[in-house]
Amino acid sequence: IETLGMRMDRHVSNAIAVAEHLENHPLVSWVRYPSLKSSPYYSLAQKYTPKGAGAVFSFGIKGGYEAGRKFVDSLKM
Repeated sequence: IETLGMRMDRHVSNAIAVAEHLENHPLVSWVRYPSLKSSPYYSLAQKYTPKGAGAVFSFGIKGGYEAGRKFVDSLKM
């Protein structure tokens, strides 16, 4: 618990960086993350979560179901 604040700051900064990268990727059709300046909820996120809107976002892959399935099947973690 002592390092939670520091870890959350890192999670948020990583989420923003990845969301921004995905937003500009040619194979991504949309990204939903309130801390993105392009989000319709950006001003609310700045008001209520000034340090960032957490570490969870969503995105869509161009190409529909099959493209999404191929993406998931190709992930290596």
